[in-house]
Amino acid sequence: MLTNNHAFSVLVFFAAMAVALVGVGMMASAQTTTTLTCAPATQNVTLGNNAAVTASGGDGTYTWSAPGLNIVNPTGTGFSANYASIGMKTITVTSAGQTASCTVNVLASSATSTPTTTSTTPGLPSTGEPAE
Repeated sequence: MLTNNHAFSVLVFFAAMAVALVGVGMMASAQTTTTLTCAPATQNVTLGNNAAVTASGGDGTYTWSAPGLNIVNPTGTGFSANYASIGMKTITVTSAGQTASCTVNVLASSATSTPTTTSTTPGLPSTGEPAE
């Protein structure tokens, strides 16, 4: 048989255990945040080619935006973009209240150049006779 003092001690013990378990659960669910980066920070692509970017850091949840682009998956860890015009473009990613940017320099396609050929004067055919 438990006395009132023993019952109270058991109740306090279980209450302390419950508080400890709740505290551990809260610590386990806390998410860490690291510095958000967008990579590569700067890249050059020619018109018609894709620029690919990725994010890391933050809290692992990303939202992308870029003026003039309709991003199909604006919440993934990265994506590829194909621009319709030349110039400097900025892609922005946000996560955990942080913002990072990548710059894409879209260059004009280089004109196809014709290969340079060197003309040589053909030599005389060999007659089998030694040269004088």
